[in-house]
Amino acid sequence: MVNSARIELFGRDVAKLFLGAEDCSRGEGDKLDSIRFSGVSTDSRTAGEGELFFALVGDNFDGHDFVVDAVKRGAAGVVVEKSYKSKLSRELGEKGKGVPLIAVYDTLYALGELARFHRGRMKARVVGITGSNGKTTTKEITASIAETKFVTRKSEGNFNNLIGLPMMLLATKKEDEVIVLEMGMNVPGEMARLSEIAGPEIGVITNIGPVHLEGVGSIEGVIEEKGRLVESLPEDGTAVINGDCVYCRGLIDKIKSRVITFGIEGEADVTAVDVEDMGGDGIKAKFIIPSGAFHARLKIPGIHNIKNGLAAASVGVALGIPADDIKTGIEAIKPMKMRMEMIMTGDGVVILNDSYNANPVSMKAAISFLAGEARRKGGRLIVVLGDMLELGGYTIQGHEEVGMEAAKLGAGYLFALGNNAVDIARGAGERGMPPERIFTYPVGGHERLIEDLMGVIGPKDRVLVKGSRGMRMEIVVSGISSPAA
Repeated sequence: MVNSARIELFGRDVAKLFLGAEDCSRGEGDKLDSIRFSGVSTDSRTAGEGELFFALVGDNFDGHDFVVDAVKRGAAGVVVEKSYKSKLSRELGEKGKGVPLIAVYDTLYALGELARFHRGRMKARVVGITGSNGKTTTKEITASIAETKFVTRKSEGNFNNLIGLPMMLLATKKEDEVIVLEMGMNVPGEMARLSEIAGPEIGVITNIGPVHLEGVGSIEGVIEEKGRLVESLPEDGTAVINGDCVYCRGLIDKIKSRVITFGIEGEADVTAVDVEDMGGDGIKAKFIIPSGAFHARLKIPGIHNIKNGLAAASVGVALGIPADDIKTGIEAIKPMKMRMEMIMTGDGVVILNDSYNANPVSMKAAISFLAGEARRKGGRLIVVLGDMLELGGYTIQGHEEVGMEAAKLGAGYLFALGNNAVDIARGAGERGMPPERIFTYPVGGHERLIEDLMGVIGPKDRVLVKGSRGMRMEIVVSGISSPAA
């Protein structure tokens, strides 16, 4: 997580943002007026000299417990929640003399307001990217395209929530011309708040599917939440919409900005023809944009990634980038760690490490890709799957469907890990996979799974490893991989 941002920030601006009449009368405003903060921090362990420390409250931590540590490390000011201020004033004592305690009702909201303030000072154009699948890949390709013409900054990793996104905005510099932000959501209201903070001029929806149902309750809830991004765009902004996604198309009438559609299944503003799946070498296609066409190779495996490339190309169109430069940006991209990452072992085994995250759509796409590789190049398909989290009422069905897909596409073995391993196994069994080729393990059963998996892997086998982030499926990848000879 991004927990520190170097930014020049005047205390008087902080006072205007956060201090009410009561605090000003107690002298906190006077303390702030003479301070120039060197940055913003949310982690006391890395808080730097002169920074403004935000005491955030999470499920497993409370930043107020570390305020004293932050001050010891040189924090020049601390943002705390009002209910903690008296207690912290006593704890700090002499150590806190001259260090303003800025009391707010909600420190997370305050962090967002500071980022929103900084966004208002920026001249850069902000691109916000959301969707049920492909956000990070689309963000990376988009940034690569933007970099051909503009000084570009992008979200690190997938820091796309109410902590990560504000910190990314606060890290922007005055020379930045385009900011590419990934925007995720787990609960109602989160996308609207992220849009309010980031103020994007270009908004992208890669696709919409049954993801985060635990937080929003239904696919209708997902549609509504994802739609908040494009509905927030200014009239002179641009919404980039997946024209192949029926849920995405349904949002178009609610959008007041310009709309660019992308897709390959019907009429779209940005499309591709002659799409060729090159297996581990990526995808080749003829990209067609309003100003012309070009042939390009996207070096990310998986035919489904053509749509992520089209989404990014659409942003290039919105930014006014010429076709040749869009092509250059697409071809500059390389596969990312733990996302359709092909690993060759010394004995010819190919591991598809797609362990960063998972949902039913991306699971099926990864299985389909590797099944095709096994057919073309020989070797068995072995599927190693972890739980897909946050599916709510779709949990059992979603896991069963993935098991069915593995069996339908000819998986020789299925290894399933987690609370829903039995559901994956049930689906595979119903589709005809022999029970002796199906193995299930409880949460945390990585070691036993690795041991059993190593007992069946043979030369030229294709092994998919995939699951939600919380399942830590990269442990399996580390356990079965070795450097190529």
